[in-house]
Amino acid sequence: MSRISTSGLLRLLLLQAVALAELSTAAGPADQVYHNGVIFTADARGTIATALAVRDGQIVYVGKERKLARYTNDAPKVVDLKGRFLMPGLIDGHMHPFEAGKMILKCNLNYESLTVPELQQRVQMFLDRSATNEPNAWLEVVNWFQESMRPSGVRTSRELLDVLKTSRPVTGSLEVGKFADLIVLDRNPLQVRAEEIGETKIILTVLGGRTIYSTE
Repeated sequence: MSRISTSGLLRLLLLQAVALAELSTAAGPADQVYHNGVIFTADARGTIATALAVRDGQIVYVGKERKLARYTNDAPKVVDLKGRFLMPGLIDGHMHPFEAGKMILKCNLNYESLTVPELQQRVQMFLDRSATNEPNAWLEVVNWFQESMRPSGVRTSRELLDVLKTSRPVTGSLEVGKFADLIVLDRNPLQVRAEEIGETKIILTVLGGRTIYSTE
């Protein structure tokens, strides 16, 4: 009778745990599926996907259409993006004790109704308070809602942040396991001319997997 070493047994158990974790993520249909679009994940590799699936408010798949079938069966909501641009939203719809502590380190806008100057002032104030993190530490802005900006209908663009006195990057990303906080735009801001970026319109806003704004 062959024997398995302790290290071999641990390795086997680890592989089984990984397999079970992958199975739990993949099992069952998604609540929402977004496909046929340009999905800017903003991950470390700059990945551009075409499909994304959400279950229980979290992203369970982001990638190509060919692997999406297992999530679309009986999914109650399947959205054809029709080539539109989907990207992370600077929003966070959950709060937990550990996350509450981490929130202190972030620029929290509390979903307040702000004008563009007020938004810039709030972000700049946080930058000034954390000046020791210059020049390369990431700044994360959370709990911001575009549709509550004043006056009604005002649009924001990257130029809003470019004027801030900092060299620190501001970012979010779309990755499996993260909350499904995202927005869909009517055009691809990575490809349009700079003067057209200000004309970009938000088609859909999703917070924690829940649609809170839609023009359709």
